[in-house]
Amino acid sequence: FGNLEGVISDVDYNPDSPHSRVFRGPPQAVDQLKAAGFNILNIANNHCVQQGAEAIRDSVRILEGAGITVVGLREKPITHISTNEGPIAVIACSLIPDNTDNEQQIYFAPSEQELIDTTRKASLDGTFTIVYLHWGKESTTEATPAQRQLAKALQNAGARMIIGHHTHSLQPVIVHDDSLVAFSLGNFVFDLCWSYINRESTVLQVQVADKKIQQVCRHKLWLDESGKPGIIK
Repeated sequence: FGNLEGVISDVDYNPDSPHSRVFRGPPQAVDQLKAAGFNILNIANNHCVQQGAEAIRDSVRILEGAGITVVGLREKPITHISTNEGPIAVIACSLIPDNTDNEQQIYFAPSEQELIDTTRKASLDGTFTIVYLHWGKESTTEATPAQRQLAKALQNAGARMIIGHHTHSLQPVIVHDDSLVAFSLGNFVFDLCWSYINRESTVLQVQVADKKIQQVCRHKLWLDESGKPGIIK
């Protein structure tokens, strides 16, 4: 499960324009994503429509064609994932103003109250619910008081896991009773590694059984100067 902050599409690509290359990868990048083990990717973030609505729609088609589930679409705020332990509900969204189009209609960008209501709806029948959030303040190592307050409200609405991204930095992972909040896991692949804050990262591995979190493992990563991750043993 990861956050894909950009498109993998040739739609409207202009090789002579530096802007056209920003937050864009080629369609064949889906092969690397698949080989790396990603089977769910989020597109609800403030850069996903930077190359235009048709490029992100094309990316969604490419990802789904490769068997990767896309979450964060406005038209489908709750995605149900089948697992051996029963269905899991995923709500993926962005709370960060869009860099290109604040009126965009592609990804789910709810108000905080709408997000809380959506979480409550997804969790009504006891379904294990994950909220995957683009939020927070960039290049900071602590969550804001407002984030902590929202996380509590989402837990009260039924969220069992809250996973954050956007800050490009590693922030606290808190496990309490039967719920988990990871305010930000940092970058996984990121090519602007001028600061150690942008290079420290974690892959989170969570075992769920009987609709409860059984085990949490954090695999520490350090990005090299080219932005590629390596495991810290």
